[in-house]
Amino acid sequence: MSYRRRQVWLQTAHMHLEKLQVLRVSYEQTRGEYFRVHRALVARLEAAVDGCGPWPDAAEYALVAALGRKMLSALREYLDCSNVRHTSVRSVEEKMQLIQRLSANERLWQPSPEHWLEMQVIAGFLRDDGQ
Repeated sequence: MSYRRRQVWLQTAHMHLEKLQVLRVSYEQTRGEYFRVHRALVARLEAAVDGCGPWPDAAEYALVAALGRKMLSALREYLDCSNVRHTSVRSVEEKMQLIQRLSANERLWQPSPEHWLEMQVIAGFLRDDGQ
Protein backbone atom coordinates (compact mmCIF):
# COMPACT_ATOMS: atom_id res chain seq x y z
CA MET A 1 0.00 0.00 0.00
CA SER A 2 1.45 3.35 -0.99
CA TYR A 3 1.98 6.13 1.52
CA ARG A 4 -0.80 8.29 0.03
CA ARG A 5 -3.24 5.39 -0.10
CA ARG A 6 -2.43 4.52 3.53
CA GLN A 7 -3.04 8.13 4.58
CA VAL A 8 -6.41 8.18 2.84
CA TRP A 9 -7.34 4.85 4.42
CA LEU A 10 -6.35 6.08 7.90
CA GLN A 11 -8.28 9.31 7.42
CA THR A 12 -11.39 7.41 6.28
CA ALA A 13 -11.11 4.97 9.18
CA HIS A 14 -10.74 7.87 11.62
CA MET A 15 -13.82 9.63 10.19
CA HIS A 16 -15.78 6.38 10.46
CA LEU A 17 -14.77 5.99 14.12
CA GLU A 18 -15.82 9.58 14.84
CA LYS A 19 -19.19 9.00 13.18
CA LEU A 20 -19.60 5.76 15.12
CA GLN A 21 -18.85 7.57 18.38
CA VAL A 22 -21.39 10.32 17.56
CA LEU A 23 -24.05 7.71 16.76
CA ARG A 24 -23.30 5.84 19.98
CA VAL A 25 -23.61 8.98 22.10
CA SER A 26 -26.85 9.88 20.29
CA TYR A 27 -28.27 6.41 20.99
CA GLU A 28 -27.26 6.52 24.66
CA GLN A 29 -28.84 9.95 25.16
CA THR A 30 -32.05 8.89 23.42
CA ARG A 31 -32.12 5.66 25.42
CA GLY A 32 -31.71 7.55 28.70
CA GLU A 33 -34.49 9.96 27.81
CA TYR A 34 -36.80 7.11 26.74
CA PHE A 35 -36.32 5.13 29.94
CA ARG A 36 -36.75 8.24 32.10
CA VAL A 37 -40.10 9.05 30.46
CA HIS A 38 -41.09 5.36 30.39
CA ARG A 39 -40.46 4.96 34.15
CA ALA A 40 -42.51 8.10 34.85
CA LEU A 41 -45.42 6.74 32.79
CA VAL A 42 -45.27 3.35 34.52
CA ALA A 43 -45.23 5.10 37.91
CA ARG A 44 -48.32 7.08 36.91
CA LEU A 45 -50.03 3.90 35.73
CA GLU A 46 -49.26 2.16 39.02
CA ALA A 47 -50.56 5.16 40.96
CA ALA A 48 -53.75 5.19 38.88
CA VAL A 49 -54.26 1.45 39.42
CA ASP A 50 -53.85 2.01 43.16
CA GLY A 51 -56.37 4.86 43.00
CA CYS A 52 -53.83 7.51 44.01
CA GLY A 53 -53.87 9.60 40.86
CA PRO A 54 -55.35 10.22 37.44
CA TRP A 55 -54.83 7.95 34.47
CA PRO A 56 -52.22 9.13 31.96
CA ASP A 57 -53.64 10.76 28.87
CA ALA A 58 -53.08 9.62 25.30
CA ALA A 59 -50.37 12.23 24.69
CA GLU A 60 -48.16 10.63 27.33
CA TYR A 61 -48.46 7.22 25.67
CA ALA A 62 -47.73 8.82 22.29
CA LEU A 63 -44.64 10.54 23.71
CA VAL A 64 -43.27 7.27 25.08
CA ALA A 65 -43.99 5.51 21.78
CA ALA A 66 -42.29 8.29 19.79
CA LEU A 67 -39.23 8.21 22.04
CA GLY A 68 -39.13 4.42 21.72
CA ARG A 69 -39.17 4.66 17.93
CA LYS A 70 -36.47 7.34 18.06
CA MET A 71 -34.33 5.17 20.35
CA LEU A 72 -34.71 2.10 18.15
CA SER A 73 -33.97 4.16 15.04
CA ALA A 74 -30.77 5.50 16.63
CA LEU A 75 -29.80 1.96 17.62
CA ARG A 76 -30.43 0.66 14.10
CA GLU A 77 -28.35 3.48 12.59
CA TYR A 78 -25.50 2.76 15.03
CA LEU A 79 -25.59 -0.97 14.31
CA ASP A 80 -25.72 -0.39 10.56
CA CYS A 81 -22.72 1.91 10.76
CA SER A 82 -20.77 -0.55 12.91
CA ASN A 83 -21.53 -3.39 10.46
CA VAL A 84 -23.27 -5.41 13.16
CA ARG A 85 -26.33 -7.25 11.92
CA HIS A 86 -29.35 -6.23 13.93
CA THR A 87 -32.31 -8.37 14.85
CA SER A 88 -34.69 -8.72 11.96
CA VAL A 89 -38.35 -7.81 12.20
CA ARG A 90 -39.39 -11.42 11.81
CA SER A 91 -37.22 -12.63 14.69
CA VAL A 92 -38.61 -9.91 17.01
CA GLU A 93 -42.16 -10.99 16.20
CA GLU A 94 -41.24 -14.66 16.63
CA LYS A 95 -39.68 -13.95 20.02
CA MET A 96 -42.81 -12.10 21.17
CA GLN A 97 -45.01 -15.00 20.04
CA LEU A 98 -42.77 -17.51 21.80
CA ILE A 99 -42.97 -15.53 25.05
CA GLN A 100 -46.75 -15.42 24.76
CA ARG A 101 -46.99 -19.15 24.05
CA LEU A 102 -44.76 -20.06 26.99
CA SER A 103 -46.70 -17.79 29.32
CA ALA A 104 -50.02 -19.20 28.12
CA ASN A 105 -48.87 -22.67 29.13
CA GLU A 106 -48.62 -21.51 32.74
CA ARG A 107 -51.66 -19.24 32.89
CA LEU A 108 -53.89 -17.07 30.74
CA TRP A 109 -51.44 -14.56 29.34
CA GLN A 110 -52.13 -11.02 30.54
CA PRO A 111 -49.32 -8.56 29.89
CA SER A 112 -48.42 -6.11 32.61
CA PRO A 113 -48.97 -2.44 31.69
CA GLU A 114 -45.20 -2.03 31.39
CA HIS A 115 -44.84 -5.08 29.12
CA TRP A 116 -47.87 -4.04 27.07
CA LEU A 117 -46.35 -0.58 26.55
CA GLU A 118 -43.03 -2.09 25.45
CA MET A 119 -44.84 -4.32 22.95
CA GLN A 120 -46.75 -1.30 21.60
CA VAL A 121 -43.52 0.65 21.16
CA ILE A 122 -41.92 -2.25 19.27
CA ALA A 123 -45.03 -2.79 17.16
CA GLY A 124 -45.26 0.94 16.40
CA PHE A 125 -41.61 1.06 15.43
CA LEU A 126 -42.03 -1.91 13.13
CA ARG A 127 -45.17 -0.41 11.59
CA ASP A 128 -43.56 3.02 11.05
CA ASP A 129 -40.41 1.47 9.65
CA GLY A 130 -42.36 0.15 6.67
CA GLN A 131 -41.21 -3.44 7.02
